Amino acid sequence: VTGVQTCALPISPLKEVTRIMNQHMLESVSVTDAEDTLLGQITCDRLFKLGMPDFFSQLKSVSFIREFDPFEKYFQKESRALARDVMTSDMATLPEDATLLEIVFELAVKRHPKIYIVRGAKRVGVIDRSLVLDRVVNV
Repeated sequence: VTGVQTCALPISPLKEVTRIMNQHMLESVSVTDAEDTLLGQITCDRLFKLGMPDFFSQLKSVSFIREFDPFEKYFQKESRALARDVMTSDMATLPEDATLLEIVFELAVKRHPKIYIVRGAKRVGVIDRSLVLDRVVNV
């Protein structure tokens, strides 16, 4: 298991977490304690949904409100948050001996951006879609 294994501590400021996500082009990061116990994850999808007004999810288009208030104001509250405030426990975990079929099922069918490989509750690796595709196509 290889790939970028960047994670955040529960007390990491969200600004730092999003900077790491941008720097490494990550769709999600794990949140672990100092001993690498997996506590949760932060995904781009979740962050966008937290920063958007609730009614946005009901819209088919936003073209009719092009002159809406500055979008950034909806993220002001979240920008002061810590990782523990925005993480979710909705994530895919598999043991070290997981099969390729199990991995692809979690990534493609269940649409998880990453799978965290665990030994007990400890995060020991990360697998994402691009890593699997690279390994399968470039065998």
